[in-house]
Amino acid sequence: MVLFVLVAMSAGAAMEHDPYSDWRQPGSGHSCCNRMAPDRSTSDCRPIRARLDGNGVWWVLLDTGWKPVPRARILHQASPDLSSHVCANLTTEEIYCFVPGPQGSCRCTTRRCRC
Repeated sequence: MVLFVLVAMSAGAAMEHDPYSDWRQPGSGHSCCNRMAPDRSTSDCRPIRARLDGNGVWWVLLDTGWKPVPRARILHQASPDLSSHVCANLTTEEIYCFVPGPQGSCRCTTRRCRC
């Protein structure tokens, strides 16, 4: 019984690890994000709807609408959960880092999007 409780506790702790804590901004090496509040209300890193247009530009859906992701802000690493993720200033919407996900993202042309 004690072994079961210890295994369950360690699995829960691993799932709560903030995947963004190790992400670094390309070029500067600064952290991509601030520390997440327990209720996730002040986090600037989060899963995001994203699409790839016909010119190879990624777009993310922020609070004020679709914004292009600067190529220099794309992290070339695997998504922690196969979704796209962005770290962006909550006020200015400046994008610090972006990780595209192979699933849940859309590929768009000028005529239509395929998701």
